Amino acid sequence: MLLAYCAGLIAVCTGLLIIATAVTIQNYWMLRSLFAEPPGKHEADRVDPVPSERSIRYDSAESASGDIEWTGPVTPYTPTNR
Repeated sequence: MLLAYCAGLIAVCTGLLIIATAVTIQNYWMLRSLFAEPPGKHEADRVDPVPSERSIRYDSAESASGDIEWTGPVTPYTPTNR
């Protein structure tokens, strides 16, 4: 009787150990995929940089020639030699 009880206890504990191992492995793979680098991240240094908006600098001391009206963005600029 004691031998059957011990065999049953060993079988139940072994089954629980197998289930706990399976759950632990599944959690490991889910966490690993969560913290893995997103696909394509290693290719980020090969991508050409996005061209920025072109800025036009002008000398604010010079008078404008003609009757042309500038409607674009204006960035005040003073040359470094003044």
